[in-house]
Amino acid sequence: MKELPLKTKLFTITLSAIVLLALVLTWRSYQGINALSHELGTQTEKNLTAAVIARLQTETQAYGEQISGYINAAYRIPLTMAEVIKLSITDQDHAFSREQVSELLGNALRANADLSASYAHFEADGYDGRDAEFTGLGVIHSSD
Repeated sequence: MKELPLKTKLFTITLSAIVLLALVLTWRSYQGINALSHELGTQTEKNLTAAVIARLQTETQAYGEQISGYINAAYRIPLTMAEVIKLSITDQDHAFSREQVSELLGNALRANADLSASYAHFEADGYDGRDAEFTGLGVIHSSD
């Protein structure tokens, strides 16, 4: 190394220092970008999870309200029919015949697509005292 001029030695040292500095800066930049990438990934995952949960909660609430409406309708109609038939039983002047009760229930069923069935059930001879007339006939309102 004694044979080389001072100028070459200084240039080599300066160039080596610049290359070393560039390597250190590149390494530190890589580490910083890598850490930022990991942090962004974690934050994105948290935000995405929160957004999905919020969306699911909103949709679940909407479906719950819709189902609640179906359930309320499914109970409201039979309870209304029961009250109408009770009034018919208590007010003999305006009593429904069995055919009218059957027609009433059939109309309620046809008017409400969400209902799958409707029926009226009474104690033996509890509606009009005429069960014996319908026993064994095989009709829809038979008391068999």
